[in-house]
Amino acid sequence: MPRHPLLNTTVCTVCELHAESTFRIEGMDCREEVALIERRFTHLTGVEHFSADLIGQRLHVQYDAAKISAAQIASAVADAGMRAWLEHEAPTASTAEARVWQTRLLVASGVMLACGLAAAAFAAPSLVSTSMFAVSVAAGVPLTARKAWQALRLRVLDINVLMIVAASGAIAIGQWSEAAAVVFLFAIAQTLESRTLERARLAVQSLMEVTPLDALVRDRDGDRKVPVDRVTPGTIVVVRPGEKIPLDGRVVAGASEVNQAPVTGESLPVEKGHGDDVFAGSINGHGALDVSVTRVWRDTTLARIIHLVEQAQSTRAPLQTVVERFARVYTPSVLALAALVAVLPPLLF
Repeated sequence: MPRHPLLNTTVCTVCELHAESTFRIEGMDCREEVALIERRFTHLTGVEHFSADLIGQRLHVQYDAAKISAAQIASAVADAGMRAWLEHEAPTASTAEARVWQTRLLVASGVMLACGLAAAAFAAPSLVSTSMFAVSVAAGVPLTARKAWQALRLRVLDINVLMIVAASGAIAIGQWSEAAAVVFLFAIAQTLESRTLERARLAVQSLMEVTPLDALVRDRDGDRKVPVDRVTPGTIVVVRPGEKIPLDGRVVAGASEVNQAPVTGESLPVEKGHGDDVFAGSINGHGALDVSVTRVWRDTTLARIIHLVEQAQSTRAPLQTVVERFARVYTPSVLALAALVAVLPPLLF
Protein backbone atom coordinates (compact mmCIF):
# COMPACT_ATOMS: atom_id res chain seq x y z
CA MET A 1 0.00 0.00 0.00
CA PRO A 2 1.51 3.37 -0.95
CA ARG A 3 2.52 5.37 2.03
CA HIS A 4 3.44 8.98 2.50
CA PRO A 5 7.20 9.57 2.23
CA LEU A 6 7.04 12.06 5.11
CA LEU A 7 8.08 10.67 8.44
CA ASN A 8 5.93 11.31 11.49
CA THR A 9 8.69 13.26 13.24
CA THR A 10 12.08 14.06 11.70
CA VAL A 11 14.65 15.99 13.72
CA CYS A 12 17.53 17.86 12.12
CA THR A 13 20.78 16.02 12.92
CA VAL A 14 22.83 19.21 12.79
CA CYS A 15 21.06 21.55 15.22
CA GLU A 16 18.58 19.13 16.82
CA LEU A 17 16.10 22.03 17.03
CA HIS A 18 14.13 21.98 13.80
CA ALA A 19 11.55 19.23 13.45
CA GLU A 20 8.83 18.12 11.09
CA SER A 21 5.66 16.37 12.22
CA THR A 22 2.53 15.08 10.55
CA PHE A 23 -0.70 15.45 12.51
CA ARG A 24 -4.10 13.90 11.91
CA ILE A 25 -6.84 16.51 12.27
CA GLU A 26 -10.37 15.65 13.35
CA GLY A 27 -12.97 18.16 12.14
CA MET A 28 -11.02 19.62 9.18
CA ASP A 29 -13.65 19.20 6.49
CA CYS A 30 -13.57 22.44 4.46
CA ARG A 31 -11.50 25.52 3.67
CA GLU A 32 -13.02 27.44 6.60
CA GLU A 33 -11.34 25.10 9.10
CA VAL A 34 -8.04 25.41 7.23
CA ALA A 35 -8.36 29.22 7.36
CA LEU A 36 -8.89 29.06 11.14
CA ILE A 37 -5.74 26.96 11.56
CA GLU A 38 -3.80 29.40 9.38
CA ARG A 39 -5.06 32.32 11.45
CA ARG A 40 -4.08 30.56 14.69
CA PHE A 41 -0.62 29.59 13.37
CA THR A 42 0.21 33.01 11.93
CA HIS A 43 1.50 34.39 15.22
CA LEU A 44 2.52 31.07 16.79
CA THR A 45 6.16 31.28 17.84
CA GLY A 46 8.29 28.42 16.54
CA VAL A 47 6.17 27.35 13.57
CA GLU A 48 8.21 27.74 10.39
CA HIS A 49 5.95 26.24 7.74
CA PHE A 50 2.78 24.17 7.55
CA SER A 51 0.49 22.73 4.89
CA ALA A 52 -2.96 21.19 5.17
CA ASP A 53 -4.14 18.04 3.39
CA LEU A 54 -7.96 18.12 3.34
CA ILE A 55 -8.32 14.71 1.71
CA GLY A 56 -6.12 12.94 4.23
CA GLN A 57 -7.14 15.23 7.15
CA ARG A 58 -3.45 15.78 7.83
CA LEU A 59 -1.39 18.79 8.82
CA HIS A 60 2.33 18.83 7.97
CA VAL A 61 4.20 21.21 10.28
CA GLN A 62 7.84 22.29 10.27
CA TYR A 63 8.80 23.92 13.55
CA ASP A 64 11.61 24.84 15.92
CA ALA A 65 11.55 22.18 18.63
CA ALA A 66 13.37 24.54 21.01
CA LYS A 67 10.48 27.03 20.91
CA ILE A 68 7.39 24.86 20.50
CA SER A 69 6.46 21.22 21.00
CA ALA A 70 4.09 18.87 19.21
CA ALA A 71 1.73 19.08 22.19
CA GLN A 72 1.60 22.87 21.90
CA ILE A 73 0.84 22.59 18.18
CA ALA A 74 -2.01 20.20 18.97
CA SER A 75 -3.26 22.67 21.57
CA ALA A 76 -3.20 25.48 18.99
CA VAL A 77 -5.29 23.32 16.64
CA ALA A 78 -7.72 22.76 19.52
CA ASP A 79 -8.04 26.54 19.86
CA ALA A 80 -9.35 26.52 16.29
CA GLY A 81 -12.07 24.04 17.27
CA MET A 82 -10.45 20.82 15.99
CA ARG A 83 -8.56 17.92 17.50
CA ALA A 84 -5.03 16.93 16.49
CA TRP A 85 -2.73 14.03 17.25
CA LEU A 86 0.52 12.77 15.75
CA GLU A 87 -0.12 10.48 12.80
CA HIS A 88 1.52 7.45 14.40
CA GLU A 89 -0.61 7.81 17.55
CA ALA A 90 -4.08 6.29 17.88
CA PRO A 91 -6.96 8.75 18.38
CA THR A 92 -8.72 8.75 21.73
CA ALA A 93 -12.22 8.59 20.26
CA SER A 94 -14.10 7.98 17.04
CA THR A 95 -16.05 10.60 15.11
CA ALA A 96 -18.69 8.11 13.93
CA GLU A 97 -21.00 8.82 16.86
CA ALA A 98 -20.71 12.57 16.36
CA ARG A 99 -21.66 12.19 12.69
CA VAL A 100 -24.70 10.12 13.62
CA TRP A 101 -25.87 12.84 16.00
CA GLN A 102 -25.30 15.53 13.37
CA THR A 103 -27.42 13.57 10.91
CA ARG A 104 -30.19 13.13 13.47
CA LEU A 105 -30.20 16.84 14.28
CA LEU A 106 -30.29 17.72 10.58
CA VAL A 107 -33.27 15.41 10.00
CA ALA A 108 -35.04 16.82 13.06
CA SER A 109 -34.44 20.37 11.82
CA GLY A 110 -35.86 19.56 8.40
CA VAL A 111 -38.90 17.74 9.79
CA MET A 112 -39.77 20.58 12.20
CA LEU A 113 -39.29 23.17 9.43
CA ALA A 114 -41.71 21.24 7.21
CA CYS A 115 -44.20 20.88 10.06
CA GLY A 116 -43.98 24.60 10.83
CA LEU A 117 -44.57 25.52 7.18
CA ALA A 118 -47.54 23.13 7.06
CA ALA A 119 -48.98 24.61 10.26
CA ALA A 120 -48.63 28.12 8.86
CA ALA A 121 -50.24 27.06 5.56
CA PHE A 122 -53.27 25.60 7.35
CA ALA A 123 -53.70 28.75 9.50
CA ALA A 124 -52.75 27.07 12.78
CA PRO A 125 -52.18 29.34 15.79
CA SER A 126 -48.97 31.31 15.39
CA LEU A 127 -47.65 29.91 18.66
CA VAL A 128 -47.73 26.40 17.18
CA SER A 129 -45.83 27.25 13.98
CA THR A 130 -43.39 29.50 15.84
CA SER A 131 -42.62 26.72 18.33
CA MET A 132 -41.92 24.32 15.47
CA PHE A 133 -39.63 26.82 13.75
CA ALA A 134 -37.84 27.42 17.05
CA VAL A 135 -37.21 23.68 17.47
CA SER A 136 -35.95 23.55 13.85
CA VAL A 137 -33.48 26.35 14.57
CA ALA A 138 -32.35 24.72 17.82
CA ALA A 139 -31.71 21.40 16.04
CA GLY A 140 -29.89 22.84 13.04
CA VAL A 141 -27.77 25.56 14.58
CA PRO A 142 -25.34 23.74 16.98
CA LEU A 143 -22.66 22.84 14.42
CA THR A 144 -22.76 26.29 12.79
CA ALA A 145 -22.78 28.01 16.18
CA ARG A 146 -19.73 26.05 17.35
CA LYS A 147 -17.77 26.95 14.22
CA ALA A 148 -18.88 30.58 14.46
CA TRP A 149 -17.74 30.76 18.09
CA GLN A 150 -14.32 29.35 17.19
CA ALA A 151 -14.02 31.89 14.36
CA LEU A 152 -14.95 34.78 16.68
CA ARG A 153 -12.38 33.59 19.23
CA LEU A 154 -9.75 33.97 16.52
CA ARG A 155 -11.26 37.30 15.40
CA VAL A 156 -12.38 35.92 12.05
CA LEU A 157 -15.72 36.75 10.41
CA ASP A 158 -16.43 33.72 8.23
CA ILE A 159 -19.56 32.29 6.63
CA ASN A 160 -20.60 30.60 9.88
CA VAL A 161 -20.67 33.95 11.69
CA LEU A 162 -22.72 35.44 8.86
CA MET A 163 -25.27 32.63 9.09
CA ILE A 164 -25.64 33.12 12.83
CA VAL A 165 -26.08 36.87 12.32
CA ALA A 166 -28.67 36.26 9.60
CA ALA A 167 -30.66 33.81 11.73
CA SER A 168 -30.47 36.07 14.78
CA GLY A 169 -31.65 39.04 12.73
CA ALA A 170 -34.61 37.08 11.38
CA ILE A 171 -35.56 36.00 14.90
CA ALA A 172 -35.20 39.57 16.18
CA ILE A 173 -37.81 40.83 13.70
CA GLY A 174 -40.11 37.87 14.32
CA GLN A 175 -39.44 35.97 11.09
CA TRP A 176 -38.97 32.54 12.62
CA SER A 177 -39.71 30.71 9.38
CA GLU A 178 -36.88 32.55 7.58
CA ALA A 179 -34.50 31.84 10.45
CA ALA A 180 -35.35 28.13 10.40
CA ALA A 181 -35.00 27.96 6.60
CA VAL A 182 -31.58 29.70 6.64
CA VAL A 183 -30.27 27.45 9.39
CA PHE A 184 -31.59 24.23 7.80
CA LEU A 185 -30.35 25.01 4.28
CA PHE A 186 -26.91 25.99 5.53
CA ALA A 187 -26.74 22.81 7.63
CA ILE A 188 -27.54 20.80 4.49
CA ALA A 189 -24.78 22.63 2.60
CA GLN A 190 -22.26 21.84 5.34
CA THR A 191 -23.34 18.18 5.41
CA LEU A 192 -23.09 17.82 1.63
CA GLU A 193 -19.62 19.41 1.63
CA SER A 194 -18.49 17.07 4.39
CA ARG A 195 -19.95 14.01 2.65
CA THR A 196 -18.35 14.98 -0.67
CA LEU A 197 -14.95 15.27 0.96
CA GLU A 198 -15.51 11.97 2.75
CA ARG A 199 -16.27 10.27 -0.57
CA ALA A 200 -13.05 11.71 -1.99
CA ARG A 201 -11.15 10.32 1.01
CA LEU A 202 -12.69 6.89 0.48
CA ALA A 203 -11.78 7.02 -3.20
CA VAL A 204 -8.15 7.83 -2.37
CA GLN A 205 -8.12 5.13 0.30
CA SER A 206 -9.43 2.57 -2.20
CA LEU A 207 -6.62 3.56 -4.57
CA MET A 208 -4.10 3.03 -1.80
CA GLU A 209 -5.49 -0.45 -1.17
CA VAL A 210 -5.10 -1.45 -4.83
CA THR A 211 -1.39 -2.20 -4.44
CA PRO A 212 -0.45 -5.34 -2.45
CA LEU A 213 1.68 -4.96 0.67
CA ASP A 214 4.19 -7.69 -0.31
CA ALA A 215 6.03 -8.69 -3.47
CA LEU A 216 7.30 -12.17 -4.38
CA VAL A 217 10.97 -11.49 -5.04
CA ARG A 218 13.14 -13.97 -6.99
CA ASP A 219 16.88 -13.97 -6.35
CA ARG A 220 19.71 -16.48 -5.88
CA ASP A 221 18.11 -17.71 -2.65
CA GLY A 222 14.84 -18.56 -4.41
CA ASP A 223 11.41 -16.94 -4.14
CA ARG A 224 10.50 -15.04 -0.99
CA LYS A 225 7.97 -12.40 0.04
CA VAL A 226 9.34 -8.94 0.76
CA PRO A 227 7.43 -5.77 1.80
CA VAL A 228 7.00 -3.50 -1.22
CA ASP A 229 8.74 -0.57 0.50
CA ARG A 230 11.95 -2.64 0.70
CA VAL A 231 12.08 -3.66 -2.96
CA THR A 232 14.65 -1.73 -5.00
CA PRO A 233 14.78 -1.06 -8.77
CA GLY A 234 16.30 -3.92 -10.73
CA THR A 235 14.82 -6.60 -8.47
CA ILE A 236 12.96 -9.43 -10.21
CA VAL A 237 9.38 -9.83 -8.95
CA VAL A 238 7.23 -12.86 -9.79
CA VAL A 239 3.55 -12.17 -10.49
CA ARG A 240 1.40 -15.29 -10.54
CA PRO A 241 -1.89 -15.62 -12.46
CA GLY A 242 -4.68 -13.60 -10.88
CA GLU A 243 -2.35 -11.60 -8.60
CA LYS A 244 -1.89 -7.84 -8.51
CA ILE A 245 1.35 -6.36 -9.77
CA PRO A 246 3.06 -4.87 -6.69
CA LEU A 247 5.38 -2.30 -8.35
CA ASP A 248 5.96 -0.56 -11.65
CA GLY A 249 8.32 -2.55 -13.84
CA ARG A 250 9.16 -4.14 -17.17
CA VAL A 251 8.34 -7.72 -18.15
CA VAL A 252 11.50 -9.81 -18.59
CA ALA A 253 9.87 -13.23 -18.90
CA GLY A 254 6.42 -14.66 -19.52
CA ALA A 255 3.31 -13.35 -21.27
CA SER A 256 -0.18 -12.59 -20.05
CA GLU A 257 -3.10 -10.20 -20.39
CA VAL A 258 -3.12 -7.49 -17.70
CA ASN A 259 -6.16 -5.60 -16.45
CA GLN A 260 -4.98 -2.00 -16.06
CA ALA A 261 -8.41 -0.57 -15.22
CA PRO A 262 -7.53 0.29 -11.58
CA VAL A 263 -4.78 2.60 -12.87
CA THR A 264 -5.61 3.70 -16.42
CA GLY A 265 -9.34 3.01 -16.59
CA GLU A 266 -8.99 0.84 -19.72
CA SER A 267 -12.02 -1.41 -20.09
CA LEU A 268 -10.21 -4.34 -21.73
CA PRO A 269 -7.11 -6.26 -20.61
CA VAL A 270 -3.85 -5.49 -22.41
CA GLU A 271 -1.49 -8.19 -23.65
CA LYS A 272 1.91 -7.92 -22.00
CA GLY A 273 5.10 -9.70 -22.98
CA HIS A 274 8.87 -9.32 -22.88
CA GLY A 275 9.89 -5.65 -22.74
CA ASP A 276 6.43 -4.26 -21.97
CA ASP A 277 5.89 -1.91 -19.04
CA VAL A 278 3.39 -2.78 -16.30
CA PHE A 279 1.91 -0.65 -13.51
CA ALA A 280 1.55 -1.31 -9.81
CA GLY A 281 -2.06 -2.19 -8.94
CA SER A 282 -2.76 -3.85 -12.31
CA ILE A 283 -4.26 -7.35 -12.21
CA ASN A 284 -2.44 -10.16 -13.95
CA GLY A 285 -4.39 -12.59 -16.13
CA HIS A 286 -3.83 -16.24 -16.96
CA GLY A 287 -0.03 -16.29 -17.33
CA ALA A 288 2.87 -15.82 -14.92
CA LEU A 289 5.15 -12.81 -15.35
CA ASP A 290 8.69 -12.04 -14.24
CA VAL A 291 8.89 -8.27 -13.79
CA SER A 292 12.04 -6.19 -13.31
CA VAL A 293 11.15 -3.36 -10.93
CA THR A 294 11.79 0.11 -12.36
CA ARG A 295 10.47 2.34 -9.54
CA VAL A 296 10.34 2.16 -5.76
CA TRP A 297 6.84 2.05 -4.20
CA ARG A 298 6.68 5.80 -3.42
CA ASP A 299 7.39 6.64 -7.08
CA THR A 300 4.95 4.26 -8.76
CA THR A 301 2.36 5.65 -11.16
CA LEU A 302 -0.43 4.91 -8.70
CA ALA A 303 1.39 6.57 -5.80
CA ARG A 304 2.01 9.66 -7.92
CA ILE A 305 -1.69 9.81 -8.87
CA ILE A 306 -2.62 9.73 -5.18
CA HIS A 307 -0.04 12.41 -4.39
CA LEU A 308 -1.34 14.66 -7.17
CA VAL A 309 -4.93 14.29 -5.93
CA GLU A 310 -3.92 15.22 -2.39
CA GLN A 311 -1.78 18.10 -3.63
CA ALA A 312 -4.65 19.42 -5.75
CA GLN A 313 -6.96 19.42 -2.73
CA SER A 314 -4.45 21.26 -0.55
CA THR A 315 -3.57 23.90 -3.17
CA ARG A 316 -5.72 26.98 -3.60
CA ALA A 317 -6.65 28.29 -7.00
CA PRO A 318 -5.51 31.89 -7.65
CA LEU A 319 -9.14 33.05 -7.85
CA GLN A 320 -9.90 31.43 -4.49
CA THR A 321 -7.04 33.35 -2.87
CA VAL A 322 -8.34 36.62 -4.33
CA VAL A 323 -11.87 35.89 -3.11
CA GLU A 324 -10.63 35.08 0.40
CA ARG A 325 -8.65 38.34 0.55
CA PHE A 326 -11.68 40.26 -0.68
CA ALA A 327 -13.93 38.56 1.90
CA ARG A 328 -11.64 39.65 4.75
CA VAL A 329 -12.54 43.26 3.95
CA TYR A 330 -16.01 42.80 2.48
CA THR A 331 -17.55 40.76 5.32
CA PRO A 332 -16.79 43.13 8.23
CA SER A 333 -17.66 46.10 6.01
CA VAL A 334 -21.11 44.71 5.22
CA LEU A 335 -21.74 43.87 8.87
CA ALA A 336 -20.72 47.37 9.93
CA LEU A 337 -22.92 48.92 7.22
CA ALA A 338 -25.86 46.78 8.29
CA ALA A 339 -25.41 47.89 11.90
CA LEU A 340 -25.31 51.55 10.84
CA VAL A 341 -28.45 51.15 8.72
CA ALA A 342 -30.23 49.54 11.66
CA VAL A 343 -29.13 52.11 14.26
CA LEU A 344 -28.66 55.49 12.60
CA PRO A 345 -32.05 56.06 10.86
CA PRO A 346 -34.09 55.63 14.06
CA LEU A 347 -31.72 57.93 15.94
CA LEU A 348 -31.61 60.63 13.25
CA PHE A 349 -35.18 60.51 11.97
